[in-house]
Amino acid sequence: MDRIAYIGVDGNLYTVRRDATDRRQLTESDPALVSSAPVWSRRSPRSYAWPTWSPDGSKLAVSQLSAEEEAPITINVVDIATAQSRRLYANDPDSVQFIGPGIPHYLFWSPDSRRLAFLAPTAAGVSLFLSSLGRDEPSQLATGAPFYMAWHPDSHSLLLHIGSALSLVDVDSLAGASGLGPSPDTFRAPGWSPDGSQMAYIESSGSGGAALLIADKNGDGSRSLTESGLNAALLWSPRGGRIALADSPSQTRSYYSRLRLLDVVGGRDRLLVEEPLLAFFWAPDGEKIAYVAVDTVNLRLTWKVVSLRGGQVRELADFLPSEDLLAMLIFFDQYALSSSIWSPDSTALVFSGRIDAASDESNEEAQDSIFVLDVESAAPPQAIAPGTLAFWSYN
Repeated sequence: MDRIAYIGVDGNLYTVRRDATDRRQLTESDPALVSSAPVWSRRSPRSYAWPTWSPDGSKLAVSQLSAEEEAPITINVVDIATAQSRRLYANDPDSVQFIGPGIPHYLFWSPDSRRLAFLAPTAAGVSLFLSSLGRDEPSQLATGAPFYMAWHPDSHSLLLHIGSALSLVDVDSLAGASGLGPSPDTFRAPGWSPDGSQMAYIESSGSGGAALLIADKNGDGSRSLTESGLNAALLWSPRGGRIALADSPSQTRSYYSRLRLLDVVGGRDRLLVEEPLLAFFWAPDGEKIAYVAVDTVNLRLTWKVVSLRGGQVRELADFLPSEDLLAMLIFFDQYALSSSIWSPDSTALVFSGRIDAASDESNEEAQDSIFVLDVESAAPPQAIAPGTLAFWSYN
């Protein structure tokens, strides 16, 4: 497949190839929104947002802003082959309509593509729902904040991090979540090893710090892999056996100060990057990591890639992210579990925003674009469409 799904500046959902060919429009935005007060963004009102590929590439889940008063914000599932769209869920119009700035829902497909877990605002707070994509209404499983989660690779359970507590929920029986233990609020998304035999999470330590822990699939037999700062984020290697950990000694910073590579079996702790960074993403081949470096003096963001074989760091491009991309980067460890900015062959990245204005944030009227960035050459990012957010298919 090797396609990119993106939201155009006209508010519609599209897919396209990396070379900008074979563009397909999957939705029709509501013209009434163009003249209405912008809800999603300060710059461009939109009608669709946050497209999320199913792992098998057959469907996209997407949030929709509707002009219909009885259902102002919904979740739709779009069939890629037919472009047919079906409403899956509608927000309660009497409750808060967003779970974060410009984020109406968080959408997360199960690995087998048969279920969709999502976070939505309710009168009681941010709630987790589960849909089997059948005719039944989505089931509400838990409520709390902050709320992060990870699907088990077998698609039968979810590892939840709600507030400062970790728990497991069986999505087949929909039984109540079983508690696993305390975890610091500054840590966000837990993670599963690719084979599902182990989980990883951050736990507060008695000394006022934190540690990265490994446990079996039931949360038993936990052991500390390394000490970490309270401000930390982890992602398993797609190939298993290793975990990348970004952390900082100060939990008040909005960025991390280093990126480490940890060997799960041998316990080797290798420093990969020591500079301010906002986010990082494993390549599907498990051989390199893309990260967003932060120039704290000039307030500039730069895409870089570090090779795990030799440790070489290559600087790729400065950029100014779109509002949606910035929100994704802030919560990157959660979004990295449900969406990919990497091409399936690990040769390119897709991102949204601006590059010519990367050092000039005063140009508020500039249009965001979707860029493809080749990580194996010195070529500059190539604009393939005007748009606000994009993700790559998994195959």
